[in-house]
Amino acid sequence: MHRIFLLTLLTMFLSVPAMNTKVFGWERMARMAAVRPWHLPYYHPQARRPVSLVVPPNTAQTIYSWGVAGTQMRPTYHQYHRGPQNTITEHGNLSAPPRYPSSTRQMGIYYIRAPW
Repeated sequence: MHRIFLLTLLTMFLSVPAMNTKVFGWERMARMAAVRPWHLPYYHPQARRPVSLVVPPNTAQTIYSWGVAGTQMRPTYHQYHRGPQNTITEHGNLSAPPRYPSSTRQMGIYYIRAPW
């Protein structure tokens, strides 16, 4: 019994460096983030620009909308990083959120994965 436990433990530790990032889905997230903007065309009313909310890297975002199947769980694709680029103006004009928004995605606050 003790021998089986040690062999299992040894196999587990030896397989950790061999893990690929494809297993965890990081490659898919990087690919999706490369083709999508990190924000929608709505700005936050007080900031007058889209606001990024940094969340832990393994969280999913919950989107509440009106209707029967209005709640969605989606992964957060974009990762926070510091850089000189300004990606807000690259995607066209921003508009104010609707007076009566139909989704939480229209509020001007968007999730960004933390780098840790």
